[in-house]
Parts: sequence; C-alpha cells; structure tokens
Amino acid sequence: MTSNSKVSVVIIAKNAERTIGYTLKSLLKQTRKPDEIIVVDDSSNDRTIEIAREYGARVVHNYLGGCGAGRRIGVEEAKYDITVFIDADCIAHPKFIEEILKAYKLFMKENVVAQGGKVEVIKRIDYVDIHGVLRSLKNERTVKEDKYLFVNYVRPAAFSILKKIALEVGNFDENLRIMEGLDLCFRLSERGYKILYNPRAIVYHIGSLRSIKRALRNAKGLSMIMVKYKSIYKSWYFMGLIHVALILSAILLLFLNPLLSAILIGASIAHRIYRAFLKIRKGKMSLIEALIDDFLIPYITYFLIPYYTLKLRNISWRY
Repeated sequence: MTSNSKVSVVIIAKNAERTIGYTLKSLLKQTRKPDEIIVVDDSSNDRTIEIAREYGARVVHNYLGGCGAGRRIGVEEAKYDITVFIDADCIAHPKFIEEILKAYKLFMKENVVAQGGKVEVIKRIDYVDIHGVLRSLKNERTVKEDKYLFVNYVRPAAFSILKKIALEVGNFDENLRIMEGLDLCFRLSERGYKILYNPRAIVYHIGSLRSIKRALRNAKGLSMIMVKYKSIYKSWYFMGLIHVALILSAILLLFLNPLLSAILIGASIAHRIYRAFLKIRKGKMSLIEALIDDFLIPYITYFLIPYYTLKLRNISWRY
C-alpha cells in the first residue's frame, strides 16, 4: 500500500443541505484528493442530492434507510479498496486523506485494516470563509501530543476500512440505524484484525456531539448491540437487567418501605456516579457530558434492553 493507492470517500446523508457542501468542498481541497466521492442519500427531501452533484459526487440511494444500510451500500459501491467515511456534518482537515494513507503504510505489518480519525467539535460554522474556520481550528500542539493507538472501536464520522476486509466480515449491518460502527469494529476485532486510532486524520464536526436527541439514539443503538451480542456482552447485558430490577423494585416498595426503596435506588445511582466521577477526574469529560454519557444514556439503555430482547428475538442479524 502506497501514497498512490486509490481512495473512495463515502458520505451518508439525509437532508444535509446546510452542511454537505462544506464537507464536499473540504474533500476537494485535500492535499491528497480522493479518487471518487460517493454520497449515499437516505431519501432526502431538500437540496442534498443537487448539492452533491454540483461538487461532482456520485449519488446512490439508500432505500432501506438508516446509517447501517447507508454505510453498507457505500462499501458495496466503492470502486477502490481504501474506503473512507466522513459524515455530512463534518469538515475534513486538508491532510485528512493524506494522513490515513500514511498510517496504512506505516502500520502495514501490524495487520491494520481500519482506522478512525480525531473528531473535533465546532459549535458554529463560518459560512463565508470555511477555510478560515479550518485554519483557526488547527491545533498542531494537540496533534503532536496525541499518539497512534490500537483500539477496539472508532467513530464512524471519520472512519476508513479496506473494502475487501469489510466484505469478508459481513460489511455493515443494515438492521442497525445507529452503532453500526461499533458492530463492525467488534467483528473486525473478533477476527484478529487491528483497528487504529489516528489522531492526525482530523475532521471537524459541526455542532455538539451530545444532545438529548443523540442520547436517545445512542441508547437505542447500544441496547440493540447488547442484545445482538448478549453472549459476548454478558456483564453489560445483565448489569442492565439488574439496574432495571433495582429501579422497578424501588418503585414498588416506595410506599411500603421507603427506606429500602431509597437503598435500592441509591445502589443504582451510586454505580453511575462512580463511573462518571472517574471520567471527570481523568479530564475526559465535563460535568454535563458525564451526566449525559453516564446517566441519561445508560438508564435509557437499561430499560431498552428487555424491550429489544423481546422485539428482536427473531431478527436475522448480519455477521
């Protein structure tokens, strides 16, 4: 694999007219330009398709709907083995593709078949001078301090995989509308393939990565993953059921034995507080981020686990 290896870039999009033009512009301004750009459209009813074609992207349609199906189609449609994903609400650093190719070459002997880049967040975008925004956000100190890491999961917002390997492990699962990246990474790790976190392949996500809406979607996706792999995620799966049992028992005992009810609720909350405290202490998250990631998402997930256990018991999963 060399710097001359050809690259397919895939963008999955739904009603992304506000941002996709900037995503595409950032790809066309790469130091190593993509050899093709594919936009997988999920039944948009705005100007997403029109804008994609204006920038020379090839548009294909996702009639199944959802992120899993969209990424699956993107892999199938890619002409070249190195397939790169970037979300339609992200802007690529000018060296995004160059750094991905460099890392594949650097870690060729380590059996790296997929990698994820660093996702920086910007709260707003300068619609007049996108490249001014990019210049102002460059943080060379951060890039130099961050190290390549072998990991079990990377964010699909800035993700690359070798097409032949993706097809070998069953590609993205079209049943998953979210957490499809976690699912694919799990199957890669299970086969012994290496996944690389590449901090030099940077994208800038427009808007917060944490919101109530995202929390609900993440909880739904995580609960589906835990149901799909409950034989693997036994501790997570049964921990969720234990939390549900504690909370339901506490509600039933609220009027009969308030003290016992408080103890049961306290046991559940104490576990989540401990998890949040560890992340805050290590500087990984702010208080608000920890409340969303370690309270809101887990508790929604806990109650969705039994729901999806019943709902998805007859589904034909992609492996």
